Amino acid sequence: MNETTQDAKAAYDNQPWLASYGKGVDREITPLPDRNIADLARRIADDNGDRTAFVTCLDNGLHGSLSFRETDTYSDQFAAYLRHELGLEPGERVAVQMPNCLSYPVAVFGIFKAGLVLVNVNPLYTPRETNHQLKDSGAKALLVFNLFGNNVKDAIDGTDVRHVIMAGAAEFFPAPRRLLINTVMKLKKMIPEPTAASTPISQALAAGKAHVGKLEKPVKRAPEDLAVLQYTGGTTGPAKGAMLTHGNLLANLAQTQTVSAPVITPGEETVLTALPLYHIFAFTNNLMGFYYNGCRNVLCPSPRPPSNLRKAFEKFRITQFAGVNVLFHALANEDWFKNNPPPLRQTVSGGTALHGSVAEEWKNLIGIVPVEGYGLSETSPVVSVNQPSGEIRLGTIGLPVPNTIVRIIDEDWNPVPPGEVGELAVKGPQVFQGYWNKPEET
Repeated sequence: MNETTQDAKAAYDNQPWLASYGKGVDREITPLPDRNIADLARRIADDNGDRTAFVTCLDNGLHGSLSFRETDTYSDQFAAYLRHELGLEPGERVAVQMPNCLSYPVAVFGIFKAGLVLVNVNPLYTPRETNHQLKDSGAKALLVFNLFGNNVKDAIDGTDVRHVIMAGAAEFFPAPRRLLINTVMKLKKMIPEPTAASTPISQALAAGKAHVGKLEKPVKRAPEDLAVLQYTGGTTGPAKGAMLTHGNLLANLAQTQTVSAPVITPGEETVLTALPLYHIFAFTNNLMGFYYNGCRNVLCPSPRPPSNLRKAFEKFRITQFAGVNVLFHALANEDWFKNNPPPLRQTVSGGTALHGSVAEEWKNLIGIVPVEGYGLSETSPVVSVNQPSGEIRLGTIGLPVPNTIVRIIDEDWNPVPPGEVGELAVKGPQVFQGYWNKPEET
């Protein structure tokens, strides 16, 4: 161990908050054995086989599911399509503009298996906002939700996008349900005519199937290689792409798992994912975290209105849930939810600050206090969190996750005294590599 490493370890070991970690929480993370997310996805799929990995539950209760094995198979096919049908090269970017649905994990894991870079795009963006992100990222392909097909032409105009793949809400559902859903949506004229040429995801997978044997296994992507461009607006103008590496995301996954291990039983939890997976909080906490634990992930395309979640709560025994302040408050005031509260073991609050009155409302109904933390796209995203197995202090962002150092500093980077206002500085393996094409902003 060199002197620099020794000094860094000594600095971390002296942090006062380590003594306050909850029961069963290690002071340091155990690094995951995977070099990249593709390797992790394959390993977890091999370990869990035919267990249910993902369910999409629509507001009418119709649902479809994928096992870990099926997710692995379809994502291999999508990876092979991107690499060997479209000819995309490792490191090139693929944009995904989808709500929570079964196509999302298939596409995301496929992108990583192809050695490509994921660009998460909010499906509610206007064509102008989407166009900015596609231009800035240099994305070569776009997977888009079919309800927004009428926006595609304007969204890709003047960008590097040469290939558009289209997916709907009922992809991977059993054939009768898929036919019913698609027929109803067409009769209601919910699915517009696409304004640009596109390939249905089913055709993309069929084309990719013939090339699966050509995929590199394992894919040659190192921890320091770029995995995700996560766009964040912050308060400084147009959205910037935060460059998150495979190592950043795997480190934050290991950090959050270390903290949550006492309240998550691998293979036995069912998480309801109402927050959008294109947002970094749900991406790391819900998609990555519960896949890693071999748990069932119930995906809901939209939590607005909160009654959209009713069928999911009624059909599945939900034990884990992440939300935001307004969603906790809304659910706690729905009669169907109040009359039959779910058996939640843990709820996590992200996004905006959790109001004390909402936390008390939730605790009185469910019996547990939402665990609040703090993070940002630039930190993959978790910086700190209240300890689910320790003390939860409402109105605070908790303790830094393991292997993270934080300081409150002044304009000259000097630590400020307790109680004084300053800026939060973060150091840890989850901190991003900078802003895409914007070194001056970094």
